Amino acid sequence: MKKNIQEKVVTQKGASSKRTIFIIISVLIFSLAVYFFADKKQDNPSDEISSNSFAQGKALTEKHCQSCHVLPDPGLLDKDNWKKLLPEMGVSLGIQSREVKIPEDDRSFYPAHPAMAEDEWQSILAYYNAAAPASLPPQDKAGVTQQVSSFFAPLLPPETMFKTNTRVTCVRIDNSVRPARLFVYDAVSHQLFLFSKRGLLDSIYTEDAIVDIRFYNNEIFATSIGKALVIGTSTNKHGKVFPIAVNKDGKLQIKPALFEGLSRPVQVVPTDINGDGRTDFLLCEFGGLRGSLCWMENKASGKYEQHVIRNVAGSVNVYVKQNKQTNQKDLWALFAQGEEGIFYFKNKGNGTFDAKQVLRFPPTYGSTSFEMADINKDGFEDIVYTCGDNGDITGILKPYHGVYVFTNDGKDNFQQKFFYPMHGCYSVIAKDFKNTGNIDLAAIAYFTDPQKPEPFVYLKNDGNLHFTPYGPPKEINFESVLTMDAGDFNGDGKQDLIIGNSLVDPSNGVKSSPFAIMAGL
Repeated sequence: MKKNIQEKVVTQKGASSKRTIFIIISVLIFSLAVYFFADKKQDNPSDEISSNSFAQGKALTEKHCQSCHVLPDPGLLDKDNWKKLLPEMGVSLGIQSREVKIPEDDRSFYPAHPAMAEDEWQSILAYYNAAAPASLPPQDKAGVTQQVSSFFAPLLPPETMFKTNTRVTCVRIDNSVRPARLFVYDAVSHQLFLFSKRGLLDSIYTEDAIVDIRFYNNEIFATSIGKALVIGTSTNKHGKVFPIAVNKDGKLQIKPALFEGLSRPVQVVPTDINGDGRTDFLLCEFGGLRGSLCWMENKASGKYEQHVIRNVAGSVNVYVKQNKQTNQKDLWALFAQGEEGIFYFKNKGNGTFDAKQVLRFPPTYGSTSFEMADINKDGFEDIVYTCGDNGDITGILKPYHGVYVFTNDGKDNFQQKFFYPMHGCYSVIAKDFKNTGNIDLAAIAYFTDPQKPEPFVYLKNDGNLHFTPYGPPKEINFESVLTMDAGDFNGDGKQDLIIGNSLVDPSNGVKSSPFAIMAGL
């Protein structure tokens, strides 16, 4: 009896052990299967939804998501940021969202009815969620190892001007007079400063945040984006263009505005558009939802008539180019919102233009500036373009931000030939700084990588579209730069660079220069 019980216990223990081993092996096999299929699923994002649903979402995206701009590839953002951005995009298609609150004044800009059924919109959301990467790759470049000190010598203003917080929004060298002058606007102190090479001449208080200054026919014209940088978005119409006077003693005076009630203007270009001998003005109203590229026709006696060239918000900068065939003033302009791209406006006479888009960019690029210069020395002007505006809800570091060169085939068809990655790139100046016959590039960045900020780079043109990057002198330790200009400030016949410091953290208590001069050597 006792023996039978013992045998039964042993038998039960053996069976139990076998079951335990079986369970362990089963768990291991299941875990390996889960891992294997999860890994394959990550390698092929379309497996996250059925192949039919994936194809349907992609087709709907191609149908609806390029009605306003170039088709945005899912790889431009990570999954989390598409989840933030797509509801914002949906309202432009009439898709209501709890996450997006539309101000009452802006409702007229959006469709009253959805452009698609709810299940179709959900298919688009699912497609982006399946196709987008979990994270964006880092920028593919080696770090800058050389300083620009062999080309430029750093000069800083007196230490009395150093501050713990500064946001310089405009620096301009005035070479229309001799000796040259330097204008600097700081939006924190609301001061416009005027310098000669000997030092500070004058300063004047204005809450109108100056972002552009132009010199034309012995006059000075300033553009204000709004009051003290409380610039808002689409509802802001506090922008102005006003003349500035400097008397013989170097004292500043701000004159009554020529134009006001503008939607976040960022540039004014005085020129005679229609050839009647009077000064007209081109205006870039970046706006939010409201805005346009327009010109103000001078009707004499202080009267101006507005002519809209492109009634779309997002205009950033514009260039006037004399057409040798027609003898008219054609325009080239960058738009940086929605349908981002560069447009050529051919002057038909009588102040009217035909538009042609020569370059298109995805809406995530955040276009910031462009210049026109013959980079490859073939006799045709090429386009140097920057993108890096990261001031929206997708404020992650993006590998495609930086400086681009698009070469011209002679028929105004442009092809990308060079790219320098630069987080938050904000502006570029293309100029033969060293009189070598090659056009060099100086670029600045505002939305920099806080771990490795690169606010300035000098790209020396070695020929054949090869550029060597140089960083700022060690004396210039800025982290973010909004504005830059070039010219002969000190009167030695060499090109100098001025960059404006921005967004210094006041909590660290460290004082920094509001701007820096890099004098050409």
